[in-house]
Amino acid sequence: SKTSTANAMITGTGNTRRMILGDTLLKSFTADEIEAVMAHELAHHNFRHMPQILLLNSLIGMLSFWLLSLIAPYVAEWLGYVNSSDPAFLPMLMILTLMIMMLMEPIANYHTRTLERQSDRYAVEVTGKPEAFIRAMARLADQNLAVLRVSPMEYIWFWDHPTIGQRIEFAESYQQDARAE
Repeated sequence: SKTSTANAMITGTGNTRRMILGDTLLKSFTADEIEAVMAHELAHHNFRHMPQILLLNSLIGMLSFWLLSLIAPYVAEWLGYVNSSDPAFLPMLMILTLMIMMLMEPIANYHTRTLERQSDRYAVEVTGKPEAFIRAMARLADQNLAVLRVSPMEYIWFWDHPTIGQRIEFAESYQQDARAE
């Protein structure tokens, strides 16, 4: 299906690793803006972000199931089930799993936002064009109807990327620091 959303990503592993640039991005962004976006995506590859994310998500999954194994017997007993292995307890087990995973979400989001900020810094430093990065972020916000700012609670629980506003503020700050030097 056709979309007006601009997007770019690194995908695959090993020899199948590829950078994908959406046709909307290629058609509507300037060469400098595309360079900034590509530098950001290359940072994910250079800093090996995908293995880090996979490792953290695996650890969070193991921790979540360990917590579930500790909590489920008490909840089953409290609710009057024979034990947590009772087939009738399965729906409650699924609810508990979702609750624990939701409690873990801020950890994964924080880590991903840190990696995204590292990639933003890399893009600005490598290209030496913070203004192109700023324009690219502004264009992404406009084309993708992105929210510039969100409440702190929404940010902690649901956002795995810095907001466009934060990314632009970073690049503007970087640009001001570069001018001061």
